[in-house]
Amino acid sequence: AWHKLEPRFGFPFGPELGIARAAPEARLAEVAVGVALIRRWLPGTPLFEAICRVPLVPNCTLAWVQGESDAMALITARQSGANFASLLHALRTRTTCKNPYVIAALGRPNPLMPHLDLVNEALRREADQVLDTSELLLSDQIHYDGPSLTILGEQIGHLHLAKMD
Repeated sequence: AWHKLEPRFGFPFGPELGIARAAPEARLAEVAVGVALIRRWLPGTPLFEAICRVPLVPNCTLAWVQGESDAMALITARQSGANFASLLHALRTRTTCKNPYVIAALGRPNPLMPHLDLVNEALRREADQVLDTSELLLSDQIHYDGPSLTILGEQIGHLHLAKMD
């Protein structure tokens, strides 16, 4: 089952196509927005409320591909770790996903994101698994191109399946 909660801005699809290819039995819920600072995902926001409406299983997998916007300013980059931890805590306590397996895609260094090291450090600290995206290609200076989004999704799908075994 696939629950699409928000219209996608920019590229017409994300890693969900690769996830579906690698893990066809996975139930997917996509929540995607453009220019999404992590604070837009915290409890009390429309995006968190959208997540709460998805019928999640207790051992869900959260594929997190976000952080570029936070990495553009020092203040948001410094807050990203605490915000991500807060999001994960809320996911565990306010949804039916009590034991999320968190797979996070690390951001790629870029002059537009001078504080990406802080965001990536937070992802490494909070996620169960991180994916190195340095080999993926970009369609612009920030977003992955279509084939790279599919590859990223396949990597996420394989990690999800490995966790399920």
